[in-house]
Amino acid sequence: MNKPAEATRYRREDAVPVGEAAHVGGGGLALSAAQKVKLRRLLEARWREQVADLTEMSIAVHDLPDEIGRDRQRRVLLELAGVHQRLRGLKDGLARLADDRFGRCEACGRLMPYEHLEAEPAARHCTRCRDA
Repeated sequence: MNKPAEATRYRREDAVPVGEAAHVGGGGLALSAAQKVKLRRLLEARWREQVADLTEMSIAVHDLPDEIGRDRQRRVLLELAGVHQRLRGLKDGLARLADDRFGRCEACGRLMPYEHLEAEPAARHCTRCRDA
């Protein structure tokens, strides 16, 4: 059986091919159960890291002396907002994984390669759409 070049490029022994239609326009293969478990663990680990960061930062904000400058307060609040945004992205990734929307680019609909998802498990877009 002759596979499309894109499918072969991302082929991994634990990936599950889903047929020609899934490869239209390039992209990756459907995720296997083992890959989904690994990605869930990555998302959950990053979630825990971000919650720990948010907790530490929140405590630090309350411990800041009143006389610190507005610039410092603004920087701390921006950092907190960044952590909160990453938590939302991780939560959304877990939700997409739970209802089988995970791994498909939200802009073009292509399946993303496992390696891309492994590097950035909360990714919503393929590299082509992200970089466009």
